[in-house]
Amino acid sequence: MRPGFVWLCLAIRRHLTLLVVFLIIGGFLGLALAQSQSSASLPPQGSASVSNTTPCSTPAVEANFAVTPILDPAVAARYIHIPAGEPAIVAVVNGEQITAVDLEQRVNIAYALNQRTLKSLPQNAPASLRDGLQKTPAQLRSDLLNKMIDDILYLQEAKRLGISISIAHAQSEAQQQVNVLQSAKASSSVYNTLWAYLCVNHLTPSTFAKNPLVLQGYQKSLTMEAMNQYIIARLPASSQGNQTATQQAIAAYKQQLRRSAHIQLYISLQ
Repeated sequence: MRPGFVWLCLAIRRHLTLLVVFLIIGGFLGLALAQSQSSASLPPQGSASVSNTTPCSTPAVEANFAVTPILDPAVAARYIHIPAGEPAIVAVVNGEQITAVDLEQRVNIAYALNQRTLKSLPQNAPASLRDGLQKTPAQLRSDLLNKMIDDILYLQEAKRLGISISIAHAQSEAQQQVNVLQSAKASSSVYNTLWAYLCVNHLTPSTFAKNPLVLQGYQKSLTMEAMNQYIIARLPASSQGNQTATQQAIAAYKQQLRRSAHIQLYISLQ
């Protein structure tokens, strides 16, 4: 594999990691951006919570607005596009609802990010990588709804087991993200991605780690990681360091949760 392609794969992975964190923070709260949304249709940036000295108006930061979830559900609801015929509630998992707004924000952002990534792929990129990035919104919708169901079941199981994350722990993780921003180069993708999240949501580095909705998202993200560790700890010692074995154990645990769950779907999946 060429060094340039290795760099590209690592860059994609770093960008995806940041977006996964933000999707978890926003996604559980029913946040969304419309697929066709441009920076001009985003919530106005002239909030008193965002200083004029921030890089919100720089092209590199604005380029990330279309793949950045909106934190305030009331604001997000004004921008999300729900496909014709899709019900407001797309699924119910053991009594817990998944909304169309929540689902579509993931579909829209995933699709936009895939399209952006495709433009950067070299001609010799693996066909499997290109095929994954060329998924249609309908295909992404199926994948993401299944992932959302698994996440809800995972969090419900954590609650049953008494696994929880304190606000203090969530604040610590959020502050680490702020520290990453403050140490990042102004031209880096990390800097631009983090600032886009702050700008779209009228946050600052000082308010990010104190925002209740941000902290709720971190609590859920960290709870899912704690569930992973709970499952891994139950494996034989010889398997705990084996990535394939741990991934298979986590997948099997989630499948078991599905088999005993009461799941109602209100949309058809591909």
